[in-house]
Amino acid sequence: MLKTRKSYHAQMLIAALLTIGVAPDTITQAQGLAAGTYRCSSYNVSGGSGSCRTMPQLVLKPDGTYQHSSTHGRWDIQGGKLVLSASKLWGPGTILGKDTVRFEYDFRDLHHTVTWICAECGQTDSTAPVPR
Repeated sequence: MLKTRKSYHAQMLIAALLTIGVAPDTITQAQGLAAGTYRCSSYNVSGGSGSCRTMPQLVLKPDGTYQHSSTHGRWDIQGGKLVLSASKLWGPGTILGKDTVRFEYDFRDLHHTVTWICAECGQTDSTAPVPR
């Protein structure tokens, strides 16, 4: 059922984009993500909300490296998705805007959705790396 729901939402998004005359690839190719300090703004576990007050920040550095708690690695944008090299649980994150990213993943038979918003991205104009 989960794959069916995701497929339905993806089809609805594509239909909406085509209705307004924008091809989905155009949006994802042009969309970057600002380097900066991201804080969890919402956390949902299988339909129920959770608190993300104590979640460590996600720091995307302009040099293409990142840090989340004790995890360090490289970040990149591939096909409109944020990819964190050392993250085995999260998978690629969907870029919702220049300063917002959402990760959806399954853990212990529960579906998790975590949305991150950049704390200071409106103050700078740094983006890295270049989408490919």
